[in-house]
Amino acid sequence: TGSEGGKSAVITCERSHAKLLYGHPRFFPRYAALVPQYTAKLPAALSAATGVDALAHCLEAYLVPDVFAKQRDGMDDEDAENADAFALEGVRRVVRHLPRALAEPSDLD
Repeated sequence: TGSEGGKSAVITCERSHAKLLYGHPRFFPRYAALVPQYTAKLPAALSAATGVDALAHCLEAYLVPDVFAKQRDGMDDEDAENADAFALEGVRRVVRHLPRALAEPSDLD
């Protein structure tokens, strides 16, 4: 869902189920292996859940700015607008492509 290319980490406390969000530029990976052919063989339910998770992340980033307040500290207005634009484009892409990906998983276009 994009976590392979992010500069954030979430740590969950098993006892309280509290989640702590950490972000730092050094968390950004140098490399990420993305092989779409592997996703073609996933069960449809897992693909659907992954797509809905990606959608939830995009909506959360756009609609709940307090969740990412620590990451937005130091952002200027242009950076914040760009973050919103990326989130909205993510929503558009999931809505446009997820139904097709579920209907035709071997179609990688």
